[in-house]
Amino acid sequence: MVQWLQENKPTAFEVTWQGRTQILLEWLEGMKNEELILKNDPALFTPHPSLLANFRDLVDLVADVCLENYFSELAPDYPIFPILVSQENLAQTVQEALRGLANLHRSKQGHGILAALALLNGKQIDPSRSKYAQAILEQLHQKPAGQVLNRAELFSSDYFAPATYRLEPELVIILIAALVSAGELVLVMPRQQFDTSNFTTLAATPVKDLIEFRHLERPKDFNLPALKALFELLTLPSGLEIALTHNEDSAVQQLQAKVSETLRQLVQAQQGLASRFIFWGKPILSDVEMQHYRDGLTETKTFLESLPAYSTPLKFKNFRYTAGFVTAQWSGLKILQNITHLIAILADFSQPVAYLTAAEASLPPQHPWLSETNQVRETLLSRLGDVRQRNQPGFSYHAQQQLTALQKAYIKAYFNLHQPARLGADDGQAKQRLLRDKRLLNIKKLAKIALLPRQQLSDFEKHLSQLQTCYALTENDLIAQTVCPYCGYKPLFEHQPQEAAHLITELKNAATQRELLKPETRAQLDTFRTNKRQRTEQNTPRIRIRIIGIQTKVFVVGDLY
Repeated sequence: MVQWLQENKPTAFEVTWQGRTQILLEWLEGMKNEELILKNDPALFTPHPSLLANFRDLVDLVADVCLENYFSELAPDYPIFPILVSQENLAQTVQEALRGLANLHRSKQGHGILAALALLNGKQIDPSRSKYAQAILEQLHQKPAGQVLNRAELFSSDYFAPATYRLEPELVIILIAALVSAGELVLVMPRQQFDTSNFTTLAATPVKDLIEFRHLERPKDFNLPALKALFELLTLPSGLEIALTHNEDSAVQQLQAKVSETLRQLVQAQQGLASRFIFWGKPILSDVEMQHYRDGLTETKTFLESLPAYSTPLKFKNFRYTAGFVTAQWSGLKILQNITHLIAILADFSQPVAYLTAAEASLPPQHPWLSETNQVRETLLSRLGDVRQRNQPGFSYHAQQQLTALQKAYIKAYFNLHQPARLGADDGQAKQRLLRDKRLLNIKKLAKIALLPRQQLSDFEKHLSQLQTCYALTENDLIAQTVCPYCGYKPLFEHQPQEAAHLITELKNAATQRELLKPETRAQLDTFRTNKRQRTEQNTPRIRIRIIGIQTKVFVVGDLY
């Protein structure tokens, strides 16, 4: 039986309405397809198919067909929903719509309800397009100034406008909330009230609580002293607060643009505080100053973050701050100004300080330039830590002059150290000649023989090899980098007691070369030079060497020169 009903449900049941009895499908046969599609709003596009797999939907569709004329006569302007709205899901659907008023990322349910109530203009909430919302506003404005619209006056027989709209209280709450969001009215509850300043709280309040509201009232008049203080606080042109009270959107746009820019600067300043503002490796501000600045920025940031909620002139009727409170925010903006100025100064100093830091790592610790640099660093650090001094006109300019002078002094000092530590073109050629000198090559051949002192030869070659040739460096090369780009000379790691060119001269000197001989051999040579005797076979020092035990080879010492 159950299986048969499942297979034959479209034809197994009869429906009787106004004395007429037909099976389910027969009630739908007389309808044209286009009549089953909602066309009155682009957002309401969900079609009703003539046959639905879900039996409940089929019954609902037939009931809709049968009761359409009756309901149209009962509530001719009731909204048409693109989704199923029933007594069971009404509260949950309305809650989704309330969330959709406060958030552009809306659920399908929330979007459908807002569209059916004509509250959308694209993605934005615009209650001026909704005849339902405007009917509520009109009823409020019929009240004399200073009077409110009570809940009992809004509803009749538990509906709003039962003869035309017949809207349930839950749907009316959506309309009221949209008007609150636009700054058109204030919703007063038993224990609190909602306006534009706390609309997000309204959107999160359960529907069952909202429908028990007490009354609706007009927004307050503009607080002109507070608005004037606000525009002055943000250094906006005088008179814009008057334009705002005349409902000029441009005044709000300028205000919100300045709020966004100031908030961006506040975030940047807070990030700077987190990094402690380091100058040349040392913090500028003390812990007490840091906390003072941090508290001031946080308070002002909280105030500014509340202002975007006032997005239209009407919403400023509910501006909840006094002129005194607004004026008190000057202290936070003054802190912002000081920190922004400090950030700019440190940005100007960053490149020269980075250069000088690298320069400090290149010179030996006893160099006088390092002492001068340390004095300048301590002076600038002290002045940067004093807000009055660093805010003086010309501070940044004079400080950069000091840093530039240090950079020029370093370039000169480095250049003066580089010149004697490197061989020029002529000396470089002399080094190469020495390395190829026949006498040096002969002595190196004899280095493995015990006759000659090996250490002296090793020192000679070491000194010679350590001499580098570099003559391309100019002072302009040191503007962008702190060491020679051609040889990488760092005075800190290269200690040269003599000039390179002088060392070449010394190494070419016969007196230096004679040190390569053993003392007894040098003594014979000294005696020879002193007596000035001609070299003979008898008096010439000879070196007799037996090579590998095979034969004897005789070298005359003079031949080694």
